[in-house]
Amino acid sequence: MASVALSGLQRDLPTTLSRVARYGERVVLRRGGKPVAALVPIEDLEWLDKLDELEDAYLALEAEKVLAEHDPADDIPADEFWKQGGLR
Repeated sequence: MASVALSGLQRDLPTTLSRVARYGERVVLRRGGKPVAALVPIEDLEWLDKLDELEDAYLALEAEKVLAEHDPADDIPADEFWKQGGLR
Protein backbone atom coordinates (compact mmCIF):
# COMPACT_ATOMS: atom_id res chain seq x y z
CA MET A 1 0.00 0.00 0.00
CA ALA A 2 1.39 3.39 -0.96
CA SER A 3 1.98 6.13 1.56
CA VAL A 4 2.18 9.92 1.09
CA ALA A 5 3.19 12.62 3.57
CA LEU A 6 0.53 15.31 3.99
CA SER A 7 3.22 17.94 3.54
CA GLY A 8 3.77 16.75 -0.03
CA LEU A 9 0.20 15.90 -0.88
CA GLN A 10 -0.67 19.21 -2.54
CA ARG A 11 2.21 18.77 -4.96
CA ASP A 12 1.45 15.06 -5.52
CA LEU A 13 -2.36 15.23 -5.46
CA PRO A 14 -3.04 14.84 -9.20
CA THR A 15 -0.76 11.81 -9.46
CA THR A 16 -2.02 10.34 -6.19
CA LEU A 17 -5.68 10.72 -7.17
CA SER A 18 -4.96 9.15 -10.53
CA ARG A 19 -3.38 6.13 -8.83
CA VAL A 20 -6.44 5.79 -6.61
CA ALA A 21 -9.16 6.43 -9.21
CA ARG A 22 -7.66 4.69 -12.23
CA TYR A 23 -5.69 1.86 -10.72
CA GLY A 24 -7.63 1.18 -7.53
CA GLU A 25 -4.62 1.82 -5.34
CA ARG A 26 -5.11 2.65 -1.67
CA VAL A 27 -2.92 5.45 -0.34
CA VAL A 28 -2.21 6.12 3.32
CA LEU A 29 -1.75 9.78 4.27
CA ARG A 30 0.89 10.43 6.92
CA ARG A 31 1.50 13.35 9.25
CA GLY A 32 4.75 13.31 11.17
CA GLY A 33 5.37 9.81 9.87
CA LYS A 34 2.15 8.47 11.40
CA PRO A 35 -0.85 7.30 9.34
CA VAL A 36 -3.82 9.67 9.79
CA ALA A 37 -6.16 8.98 6.87
CA ALA A 38 -6.42 7.17 3.56
CA LEU A 39 -7.50 7.76 -0.02
CA VAL A 40 -9.40 4.78 -1.38
CA PRO A 41 -11.22 4.07 -4.64
CA ILE A 42 -14.92 4.91 -4.50
CA GLU A 43 -15.72 1.19 -4.93
CA ASP A 44 -13.88 0.46 -1.68
CA LEU A 45 -15.86 3.16 0.12
CA GLU A 46 -19.14 1.78 -1.24
CA TRP A 47 -18.10 -1.69 -0.07
CA LEU A 48 -17.35 -0.32 3.41
CA ASP A 49 -20.78 1.34 3.51
CA LYS A 50 -22.41 -1.98 2.63
CA LEU A 51 -20.34 -3.70 5.30
CA ASP A 52 -21.59 -1.14 7.85
CA GLU A 53 -25.17 -1.86 6.80
CA LEU A 54 -24.61 -5.61 7.20
CA GLU A 55 -23.07 -5.08 10.61
CA ASP A 56 -26.04 -2.96 11.69
CA ALA A 57 -28.47 -5.64 10.48
CA TYR A 58 -26.51 -8.35 12.30
CA LEU A 59 -26.47 -6.34 15.54
CA ALA A 60 -30.21 -5.70 15.25
CA LEU A 61 -30.84 -9.45 14.91
CA GLU A 62 -28.58 -10.19 17.86
CA ALA A 63 -30.33 -7.52 19.92
CA GLU A 64 -33.69 -9.11 19.11
CA LYS A 65 -32.36 -12.47 20.36
CA VAL A 66 -31.12 -10.88 23.59
CA LEU A 67 -34.43 -9.09 24.11
CA ALA A 68 -36.37 -12.32 23.52
CA GLU A 69 -34.31 -14.09 26.21
CA HIS A 70 -34.45 -11.19 28.69
CA ASP A 71 -36.98 -11.01 31.48
CA PRO A 72 -38.45 -7.49 31.33
CA ALA A 73 -38.84 -7.60 35.12
CA ASP A 74 -35.04 -7.57 35.49
CA ASP A 75 -33.87 -4.09 36.25
CA ILE A 76 -30.28 -3.85 34.97
CA PRO A 77 -28.36 -0.97 33.38
CA ALA A 78 -28.34 -0.91 29.58
CA ASP A 79 -24.56 -1.41 29.38
CA GLU A 80 -24.83 -4.57 31.47
CA PHE A 81 -27.76 -5.79 29.38
CA TRP A 82 -25.76 -5.44 26.15
CA LYS A 83 -22.67 -7.07 27.71
CA GLN A 84 -24.73 -10.07 28.80
CA GLY A 85 -25.94 -10.42 25.23
CA GLY A 86 -22.39 -10.25 23.89
CA LEU A 87 -23.12 -7.04 22.01
CA ARG A 88 -20.53 -4.85 23.76
